[in-house]
Amino acid sequence: MNLLTNYQGENQNGKRGVGLGLGLISFFLFGLQASGQSLPGWDLVWADEFTQADGTAPDSTKWGYDIGRGSNGWGNQELQYYTSRTDNARIENNELVIEVRQETNYANSGANYTSARLLTENKGDWQYGRFEARIKVPEGSGLWPAFWMLGDNFRTVGWPFCGEIDIMEFVGRKPQEIFGTIHGPGYEGGRSFSGIYDFGVDVSDEYHVYAVEWEEDVIRWYVDGILFHTAEPSDIAPNSWEFDHPFFMILNVAVGGNFGGALDPNLTFPRRMQVDYVRVYTPAGDANKLINPGLESGDLSAWTPYDSDGANDPGAFVESTSATYFNNGNGGGDNVLTHSGTFVAKIFGDFTGAENFNGMYQELAAEPETTWNASGFALTHPQDLMVGSNTSWLEVTFRDDSDDVLALHRSDILTADNVTPASWMELTVTNELDPETFSVIGVGADLEAPVGTTKVRYQIVFQQEAGFDGGSMYFDDLSLREVVVVPLEVDFEMGSYVSWSASDDTSDYQLQVSSDGNNWTDVEAAASGISAQSYFATDTDRSYRVVETSAGSFGNGVSNPDFEDTEPANHPSTGAAHWRISGAEDTTPENGTTSMTVETSYEGFLPRGGSRMLVIESSTPPTPASVNAPYSDVRSAFIPVDEATDYELTFYAAHVVKNGGANPQTNIRFFNSSSNFIGESGFSSFSSLGSDWTAVNKDFTTPIGAAFAEISWIQALGAGNDFHWVTLIDEVELLTDNLPGTETIVPVTVEQGYEIAWPSILGRSYQITSSSDLLDFSTIETATTGDGTLLKHHGPVTDTKRFYRVEDLGSSF
Repeated sequence: MNLLTNYQGENQNGKRGVGLGLGLISFFLFGLQASGQSLPGWDLVWADEFTQADGTAPDSTKWGYDIGRGSNGWGNQELQYYTSRTDNARIENNELVIEVRQETNYANSGANYTSARLLTENKGDWQYGRFEARIKVPEGSGLWPAFWMLGDNFRTVGWPFCGEIDIMEFVGRKPQEIFGTIHGPGYEGGRSFSGIYDFGVDVSDEYHVYAVEWEEDVIRWYVDGILFHTAEPSDIAPNSWEFDHPFFMILNVAVGGNFGGALDPNLTFPRRMQVDYVRVYTPAGDANKLINPGLESGDLSAWTPYDSDGANDPGAFVESTSATYFNNGNGGGDNVLTHSGTFVAKIFGDFTGAENFNGMYQELAAEPETTWNASGFALTHPQDLMVGSNTSWLEVTFRDDSDDVLALHRSDILTADNVTPASWMELTVTNELDPETFSVIGVGADLEAPVGTTKVRYQIVFQQEAGFDGGSMYFDDLSLREVVVVPLEVDFEMGSYVSWSASDDTSDYQLQVSSDGNNWTDVEAAASGISAQSYFATDTDRSYRVVETSAGSFGNGVSNPDFEDTEPANHPSTGAAHWRISGAEDTTPENGTTSMTVETSYEGFLPRGGSRMLVIESSTPPTPASVNAPYSDVRSAFIPVDEATDYELTFYAAHVVKNGGANPQTNIRFFNSSSNFIGESGFSSFSSLGSDWTAVNKDFTTPIGAAFAEISWIQALGAGNDFHWVTLIDEVELLTDNLPGTETIVPVTVEQGYEIAWPSILGRSYQITSSSDLLDFSTIETATTGDGTLLKHHGPVTDTKRFYRVEDLGSSF
């Protein structure tokens, strides 16, 4: 959905924002408007609104600079020199201004243009989330502004192995387009995987909001809330997906370069990119509550280490390290393998000979009846393998003000027998234990804080049994998240709840509506292969029915192929059901007209099979002869066919020659799914047949777009002759695997019902709950995943005094 279109508002400082509506509905609505930085379904974790004094440099705690010309014009033959001067990057009117200036041979570098490139490297890096900025790009061919990201391992592995996410690139030579791109090994530079959004007007005319939503195996690009590009690992296969580690953000304006193109010689300077804000979000409720969860500060900042006595003993048995593994008492060995980043936490026993516990923890404030998830990654290495009876695990406890343990939860226990050496193992805290006996009393990833809870402790534990069993365990990317259930602002409506049962999973079920019980109109698309279906209607005075269509099959697609069914009401003479004659028809064709009749015999001739046959009879008028000879055209009902497919038409024919000669022919006419004529096979004559039944075959190929075919026979007599000619037809066959199924009316139930509708966010999970007292809500529809559209839920009204709400359960990825 277009979030910014549906929720956009203006706050007092003029910045565009998104408001979050919170509401509970029960045949009525109420809500609360949130701040301009709020975004439905997301938690803001970092932002720069550029509110410093005019003329000052950007916030140095958030932004650093690349300086100079780089190698080969920053790898792209760019023309500018990047500086950290306020001439090129400064705050104005609560915006960041990156200004390109024309300055001859700046700093003796050979560069005649200066600009700025700001980056959050070592000040802010994130793995996954929503990254968003509101930007007005400068106009001019040869300018190349961008809002983009690089992997935090850029300085060690280099480009493109670090990965690159271009949230927005604009080049002035394409004034109406912006680009969203990823680069990596094998898909870098001109081989990148990119999407383009065409505004239809010049991009530089207005501010626009550019964003990516980056998750584990997908990146989505948005402009002004419109999704225009998506990337997944399969899009760049067999190349590697280099987006599984933290990235930092970059803002810059380049001049010229491989992508920027030639600079317009008439372009005047300075030129400015204006940035209203930059914001980083994580999915609502998904924000990691731990400080320094990846140990990337290089120390145990925010963590409390402990030894077997529970004392704060930093560095003794817990250390944050990027050094080498212990190697039989000596240094060296393989380098530490991190799950991400540079540092990990190393935990080991104190080798006192007695049982001891070592680890570290963090405590956070927590309220009763809140829900939490906890996880992390652990590794042991063959050069320092956990051996013997040592164990290790993750642990979460809920505690009161007296530090009493109210609830105890642990992950699975790692032992020497179940670890995979040199492999990161993901641990999720799922086992609830009795705090007294330590026996498992429940299993589940949602950890509930009991009544009396004031804090939650996340803890890593290494247990060394009595003796000197050695080894260590490494931990990285630890996580403690509160599960936040957000009631959403929704629409509620009363009406009719229409339901029916589907007895055959292979059938289609089409709901139809009528205001008079005679004329029926389809409602939405037919449902297929389901056991039950329902529909909500605001109208309460209309009739409904369901038409069950059985699955199609292979067989003769010709309706009434043996002419056994007649419909005299539709023909002057006795005709055949599903067959018609196009043009004039007469019951006495010997007077110079044509007829199509169904007969049980004709002057001694009998049907080839069954009791009836088709008789096509034509004659010219008696003397004086007519200038215009009669022309018959007999056609079948539509026959379902597949496009671009070979078919063979077969029928039996015989001639009763009464006077003169004729040229009977067959033709196949083709129609698309809208019943529009799109072509024909061409006429084939069968005038040489005698008075015996003889098989006639016609091969043809359906054109592209064909959905139906129509068999056509004509019989033409020459003008100016006193001719009389009769053709007999029987047993027509056109085999097709596209036959329609049979139709049956299915009864429906109509009762009072309700419908709830709410705007969804792609990847978010929602559930519907109901209550009779606004206290105890029960689930009436389990989690459904948002797709960015308006989601709906409906049901019958079983109790007119119930309350309903939609709950946002967070990201489903």
